[in-house]
Amino acid sequence: MRTNVGKRGISPIIASVLLILIVVTLVSMIFMWSRTFFDSQTQDSELLSKELCSSVDFVAMLDSEEDTLEVANRGNIDISSFEIKTYLNGDSEIIEVDVGVFAGEFIEYDINLGDINSFEKVEIFPVLNRKSSKKSLTCYNDPVLLH
Repeated sequence: MRTNVGKRGISPIIASVLLILIVVTLVSMIFMWSRTFFDSQTQDSELLSKELCSSVDFVAMLDSEEDTLEVANRGNIDISSFEIKTYLNGDSEIIEVDVGVFAGEFIEYDINLGDINSFEKVEIFPVLNRKSSKKSLTCYNDPVLLH
């Protein structure tokens, strides 16, 4: 039988320090990986949003005499609702219109904005529902001017 007389192992303090260093290294590696993973997911989502918004094609007209908003969706993406932004005396107001229009369809919606000629500018923005998330996406980059 052999005895380990005279042989010593590492001290418990050094073992603890080594274990802590290993854990800190592993945690930092996981953190760096997850950060790059989530950054790439966010960039992909923003890219998809830009592509989705650039694919929207619609025309809109506001008939102030009959108080109707007429929208024709000429694209292949469904529009779930609209935001109308009015400008008057340096102020702006956003009006949410909770009516959507399917791809290739036309709608008329009763809306009362008053005299459209009193506004300096009236813009309409499409709002899209993303199937991958419950959030909606408002396309602010390319508004349609209402006349």
